[in-house]
Amino acid sequence: MRQLFIIITLLILGSVSGFGQNSKSCHIKGVDQEIITILTPSVSNENVSKFTSIEVVFNVALDPKRIKKNSIKLENISAKKKVKISGNLQYNEIENILRFTPENSLEPGLYSLDIKTLKTLNKKKVHNISYCFTVISDSDNTYEVIIKAIDNIGADVTPIISGTTFSIDENSSAQIGAVPILSFTLDAFEMPLDATMAFTAVASYNNGKSTNVISEVLLIADNTSIIQVDANNTIKALAEGSSNLHVEFEGVHSNTQNLLVYLEMNGERLPPEPDPAINNATLLGIDTNNNNVRDDVERKIYFEFDRPIERAVAMGYAKSYQIELSTPLIKEKAREVTKISERVTLCSEYLEFVLNIPWPDNDLKFPKESTLNTKARIQRYLAYDLLLSGGVYSGPKFSDINASYCDFNVTKMLEGE
Repeated sequence: MRQLFIIITLLILGSVSGFGQNSKSCHIKGVDQEIITILTPSVSNENVSKFTSIEVVFNVALDPKRIKKNSIKLENISAKKKVKISGNLQYNEIENILRFTPENSLEPGLYSLDIKTLKTLNKKKVHNISYCFTVISDSDNTYEVIIKAIDNIGADVTPIISGTTFSIDENSSAQIGAVPILSFTLDAFEMPLDATMAFTAVASYNNGKSTNVISEVLLIADNTSIIQVDANNTIKALAEGSSNLHVEFEGVHSNTQNLLVYLEMNGERLPPEPDPAINNATLLGIDTNNNNVRDDVERKIYFEFDRPIERAVAMGYAKSYQIELSTPLIKEKAREVTKISERVTLCSEYLEFVLNIPWPDNDLKFPKESTLNTKARIQRYLAYDLLLSGGVYSGPKFSDINASYCDFNVTKMLEGE
């Protein structure tokens, strides 16, 4: 028996409400820099959703210290008076993404985006970026209904339809084929190990209505060894690293967010453990926080020494060895740099012998062996040390040794113990 199936397809045709790209306030500048990988929304895009976020993906790491709250300025320039858009600016150091999320959905119109000059970690300049895009009006959508018929063996049949009309209630969220757009936002893009974090999930429909669906979504983490999601949709950090997360609601998947988990000890954020092969391939290794202590050495010191004041001295020694490795092999330079390690030694003697603080035996040996851990580093240090041989060096009298030789506030640090 031949059966007939009717397929009804609803096409939503978005319309732009006549916002042109010819405004005097609209300038395109700096969008073709090699350092930029992706710009979202794209330049001169005339079909941008009101729920969009501004994202700039770079191919090198930016200097987070140069990123300020006003580094990104977004304005609606189609109104009689320009309207500055407020929002949240965050920088993802793992994926090198600068993201601006507006506090509210954007009104239809022409928008100008201006990103101030930034700098990378290697001191290169990211020049000013400016361009425009257009946010469409969802309420201006028109609809086209396509009716097709096929029989039970898949053959096309010309349907005969008489007196049939279709209507859509714009005020109802239960439209024909109404599929929500899911917006997923984390409270932050970074979190310390063992901490928990909340998030928001909003479903937005074509009729302009939005609903908080946080209690109904399924939160999915790509790397469950780093991120755990419990039955209450609470995010917990299990290990250092990063993971992508997104939510699912009624078969619809949201945007993806990347979450970085870092280690924090005594209020200090530690750098991630570097790859040994990359770290040991060069003389100076990896120092992501630019404190003149290699990342692997810094982590070892924090795990080895329990007291903050012991860590401070050990970090001082590690810093002096790292600077010695980077110093040109010139006698005058070597004599100048050796004063750094001399100050750390005098600080250690002040704490142990003047203040009579119980002191570990390995405060010098441990950072030295941790820093000089490859043949190339040992050879470089010996060449540096050879420049100092035969010299006569004098230090202060024991009675003159005081807290000024410590590069930290001794009293404040001891009060915190």
